[in-house]
Amino acid sequence: MRGFRCRVRAGAGALALAALAVLQSGAGIRAGIGAGEVRAGEVQAGAIRTGEIRAARTLPPGTVIAAADLVLPQQAGADLRARAEALVGLETRQAVYAGRPVDRADLGPPVLVRRNSLVAMIFREGGLGIRSEGRALDSGGQGETVRVMNLVSHRTVSGEVIAAATVEVRR
Repeated sequence: MRGFRCRVRAGAGALALAALAVLQSGAGIRAGIGAGEVRAGEVQAGAIRTGEIRAARTLPPGTVIAAADLVLPQQAGADLRARAEALVGLETRQAVYAGRPVDRADLGPPVLVRRNSLVAMIFREGGLGIRSEGRALDSGGQGETVRVMNLVSHRTVSGEVIAAATVEVRR
């Protein structure tokens, strides 16, 4: 938990703040406060960063983000709204749990080539174009580089995903 520390010092028999816990849950933020007799103690509290885009529900890997999947703070500025709009249409690369921040690093373009699927490999040089079939060794979205094994020669080549199940092979 991100947070800060504060020390509470009190004399014998004095009432002081004994515990403060800020917990993150799918329903929002909960805070618990307890008071008790403290001689000298330490209290740790969590600090919540404002301005974060959070997941409205648990998003498993492979989920294409929709506007309804994102939660913005009530007083979100134009910059934060623009950042949220830029996330719509991207796909989760790993699970993002409800209430947790949505990090751009966990997202990517929608996958057009899935690992172990058959793909068309296209090689273009000048006016010559060669098309062959291969098996994708990686998953990738538009513009990403993936490895593909040629089914005839069993050689592994790299190429750029240009369309669904289509990879353009480079030298």
